[in-house]
Amino acid sequence: MIAEKKSILIVDDDKRILYAFKKALEKTNYNLLFADSGDAAFAILQSESIDLAIVDLRMPIISGYEILEKLKKDYPSIFRIALIGYVDESKILKALSKNLASSYIIKPWNKSELTNTVSYYVNLYNELKERGILEAINSIDALPTIPEIYFKISKAVEENYDMDKIAELIEMDHSISAKVIQIVNSAYFNIRTASIRKALVYLGINNIQNIIMSQSVFSSVRKEFANPLWLHAEMTNKIMLLIYNNILDKKLDEDLRSVGLFHDIGKVVLINDYSNGYYDLCKVYTESEDCVIQEMEKDKFGVSHEEIGYYFMKLWGVAEEIPEAALYHHDPFNPAVKNKELIMVIHLANHYSKVLLGCKVNEEELDKRVFEELNINREYFENVVKNLKV
Repeated sequence: MIAEKKSILIVDDDKRILYAFKKALEKTNYNLLFADSGDAAFAILQSESIDLAIVDLRMPIISGYEILEKLKKDYPSIFRIALIGYVDESKILKALSKNLASSYIIKPWNKSELTNTVSYYVNLYNELKERGILEAINSIDALPTIPEIYFKISKAVEENYDMDKIAELIEMDHSISAKVIQIVNSAYFNIRTASIRKALVYLGINNIQNIIMSQSVFSSVRKEFANPLWLHAEMTNKIMLLIYNNILDKKLDEDLRSVGLFHDIGKVVLINDYSNGYYDLCKVYTESEDCVIQEMEKDKFGVSHEEIGYYFMKLWGVAEEIPEAALYHHDPFNPAVKNKELIMVIHLANHYSKVLLGCKVNEEELDKRVFEELNINREYFENVVKNLKV
């Protein structure tokens, strides 16, 4: 079976840039379409089926921002990539915060980086379309957060708290943490890290303030549902760090110190997209003894929280350990796992976070082989973990 040829729309008012794209991509198996204005782009969108759009942010009359906003609103299945030359940093932050684009290409580009970026998003497009979650993933705005945590972080930033204290507060919230990591990993900043502390140093306090201002908060109904999930994410990350520091006596790479926060990010996406339906599903799961949450999610939504978390983070092109933690934290011995030690540690941290917080715990979900593989004495480990403050 011959693979369907993907159509890529490239929009830039500079015809030299359009020609450069044509030369760079002419030997690839894509159907390339070019527009030198917003009106020309909209005309193509009305007559052609487009899979991927690369749009210059700085254009006259109809700006790249306006084009990306229209694409996001009216064409949710099209992957959006922004093309950046000289643009004010605050405007780039605005576009990033609003999820107007999944990735950025910087002018002038390296040909191999350009083709690799396009190939990455075409392959991801195919995977999402095949699983029927393309529009759901591609149209997500910034994930909502818990009001109390949001206001604590806002106050800390406004009053110019110590950066470590701000990082500590942000690590209590995996929605804001995810947005910070998305932005610092973007092509504009190009810092490959999953460390909130490191991200704050690179972004600076003004950018952090703009990111926080772009966040929305849960309504009171959703907040009560979301609270336990936020506590679980924070505790899972704490236990992950505890295992490395106190049990394994190893120094976890600074760039990985916040990975545990994102293992259940798929549940946040499901809460955001299917609030009442996901609440009802979780209620049934909590009250039943023999239910498996992943199976229930697939039956109701066609996708599990692991899968949707994986693709949500993959869409941003972040460090691979983050989507891997989302996908494999229940399956640490999957042969596809690359950072096996980290995923085994997160597997343990995820389970014992539920134990500490008094959540529903299914002993069958704990793969006890992890203790042997990590050379951890289970009894000693449990005694150390139970002393963590909740």
